Parts: sequence; structure tokens; C-alpha cells
Amino acid sequence: MYPYPPNQTARLQPVRAGSTLPELLVWIAVSGLLFALALPQFTVITSRMAVDQAMQQLVSELQAARMQATATRTSVTVRRTESVYRNAAGRVIRLGTPVVFAAGSADSVTFASFGPPLASGTFTLTAGNQTRRVVVSPGGVVQSF
Repeated sequence: MYPYPPNQTARLQPVRAGSTLPELLVWIAVSGLLFALALPQFTVITSRMAVDQAMQQLVSELQAARMQATATRTSVTVRRTESVYRNAAGRVIRLGTPVVFAAGSADSVTFASFGPPLASGTFTLTAGNQTRRVVVSPGGVVQSF
């Protein structure tokens, strides 16, 4: 009936719960090493994302200014002041903190009432070692590189 004689008690084996201190320290050391290896790539990725977001925002605003110029049949100017662009309607584009305009970047673009800009220009955005260019062609096409 019983797996052991009734006068003897069964000895329970101790149950091992959790991990030991040396195992925990090894896990922390390995995690720290992996984090230290990944940190430089994380900064590159964040600066790339910041400059890409600023570039897309600038392209969108330039295209909107061109459409506004043709829709209202008036010239529309998008101007740069420090890291802020402002269009004729007073809408402000703020670039992310690490994103700056490189030297030689265009200060403004004015779209004529019939669409194309009065002068073409190139905007150069930089963040860390990431650089993107937004080019407004003489025909009014806004391209990003």
C-alpha cells in the first residue's frame, strides 16, 4: 500500500528556489557588458532618427508652402532662424535639439504664386555624424537625400 514501511517517514528533498549569488553576479556582468557594447550604436541610431525626423518635417513644410502659394496665388516664404523655420502663415517648425543647420545652408525659400521658387536652395541638416540634405529645385520639386 505505502511505498515505504509505515514506521519510517519519507525524507523530502530540499527544493531549490531562485539562483545563487554567483549566478546573479555573472548575469549582471554579462548584461553590463552587452549594454556597454550596444550604447554607442544607440547614440548613432537616436541621432539618425532625429535628423530624419527633422528632414521629413522640413520637406513637408516646404511642400505645404508651395501648395499654399499656388492655392492662394500669393508668394509664400519659409525662413530659417537658428533651429526654427517659420512659414508665411506663422506656423513654426522646431527641429529636435541635436539637429542643427550646417554652414552654407539656405536661409529661406520663397515660392512664387504659380509654384516654383524664386531661387532654388539646399538645406543641410546635421546631428552628430549624421547629415541629410533637402534640395528645392528651380522647378519647385522638394527632394531629400
